[in-house]
Amino acid sequence: MGAAPAFYKAEEQIFLRGSPEDMLAAIDELGHSQDFLMNVGKHKGKIVADLIAQEKPKTVLEIGWYVGSSAIMFGDALRRGGGRRYISLEMNSKIFFDHSMMSHLNDLKLCQELSLVRPGSVTLADNMRRPGNPLYWEYVRASTKGKVEAARPFVNCLKDDVISLGNPLLVYRTTLLEGLEPSGHADAADVSYCVDEVVSS
Repeated sequence: MGAAPAFYKAEEQIFLRGSPEDMLAAIDELGHSQDFLMNVGKHKGKIVADLIAQEKPKTVLEIGWYVGSSAIMFGDALRRGGGRRYISLEMNSKIFFDHSMMSHLNDLKLCQELSLVRPGSVTLADNMRRPGNPLYWEYVRASTKGKVEAARPFVNCLKDDVISLGNPLLVYRTTLLEGLEPSGHADAADVSYCVDEVVSS
């Protein structure tokens, strides 16, 4: 795609600093007038920002920040709610590999193994309509018994820790929140509350 064209003058940068709203407006302007951006957009972004305001977490972890618009929007919501840390990770093909939709479930399981997801945690998965993610959809809605049975065949055959088994004993309450892409197309995000950890029998 090449370098993005400049959409504001260098001397105007000073007016964007310290103003998340102005920075987000500038990114949206670029996406609409110059080039397509697959950023979260104001419609779906508001869903997540409202959730951050409601839950008031101390730390938010974002996997895949693209041009940073979601980090600006959600980091601002976190700061306003008294949060302390916003961690945003971006996989880059020059370093590791490009983050893909099909990695969401494995990422969730890895976070479970590292105890980053436990009762009280809230996870969000974007693009649940476009293109959709049936494996993730089924996992966060499955019973613990179903998840344990699904993981059992893989316990002794994993190589190089490529696949994470996660913690199938975690219980989620999941809601699908409808929203719009910046393009105006309908999409949705899954919000999963980890509500319990079942004691293994």
